[in-house]
Amino acid sequence: MFSIANRFGISVECLRRFNPEVSGDQIFPGQVLCIPPAS
Repeated sequence: MFSIANRFGISVECLRRFNPEVSGDQIFPGQVLCIPPAS
C-alpha cells in the first residue's frame, strides 16, 4: 500500500481509511481502490 499511497501523495493510513475492506498484504491486479484527493 505504501507505493500506491506515495504515488498519489497520500498517507498509507488515509488509504486504509478509505479502503477498510482491503488488507495491505493482499492487493491483487485489477482490484479497485478508493483514492481520496491529496491534501
